[in-house]
Amino acid sequence: MVGSPVSWGSPRTAVGNTIVSFVVIAVIVAASVAVVAMRGPFNSPDSVTSTASSALVSPATFLVRVVDQSGVAPMAGATVVAAPIPSPNDVALTPGGPSINECVHQVPNGAYVYGNGTVVAGTTTFTISPCPLKVYTSNSTGWVSINNATGVWYFIKAGNVNEWNYVVIGVMPGTTVNMALPLPSGNATVPSSEESCVTGNGGNITSTCTKVPGLPVFEPPTTIVWPCGLGLPNGSAGTAQGFYGGYYIAYSYAALPNGTKAALLNDCNVGGL
Repeated sequence: MVGSPVSWGSPRTAVGNTIVSFVVIAVIVAASVAVVAMRGPFNSPDSVTSTASSALVSPATFLVRVVDQSGVAPMAGATVVAAPIPSPNDVALTPGGPSINECVHQVPNGAYVYGNGTVVAGTTTFTISPCPLKVYTSNSTGWVSINNATGVWYFIKAGNVNEWNYVVIGVMPGTTVNMALPLPSGNATVPSSEESCVTGNGGNITSTCTKVPGLPVFEPPTTIVWPCGLGLPNGSAGTAQGFYGGYYIAYSYAALPNGTKAALLNDCNVGGL
């Protein structure tokens, strides 16, 4: 039996084999700034460009605006959770909505789950690792800013409306990417140009040129993560993160000669193997 997700807090008795989903409950103030970056192995004329002097080491910034889908009005006080993840496929659909695998655990029938992550099952005690998701709240104009995002991929979710209200996006160091997340659909979009539509910082974030709906964010349906190393196999076709044919490709990927699509863990050269 699959039970409801359990958050950090008072212990709750598990019924059957229960999926336990932990969510960090410390709320970052609305003025917090969102930063997300993306890594791309291939250069393209319309990909997001770096504004940092050291693009390979500088963190990126994601400015996320939560809006009401029906009227595209900004939604103040909306909950947004985000964290780096090891793979674009590291998403778990739980009874409490989408999460990431690091925050979802299965515990034995009859176990007690305590707020510090301790699980007691009969005479056995073990600890569940903390959930890396951070919680943000949109400000009065709907904005959330996630600062100093690092890693290769980022999971971002707005609200708990349905299983589609999240996006996985690549981390491109040294860039700032504007996004809109409309609820309830969760169909994320980005502006169709690289122009920054946000001025100020911290609690003074304002919006004068946000482009909504913008271009839809497309998450390539990859099956494996390619570490590159010596490069991609000869005959591979790579696509960098960026704007292509009416879509924003969320992260770099490659179509390998055997037909498999691979998300790219590092900058890759085609034809190295």
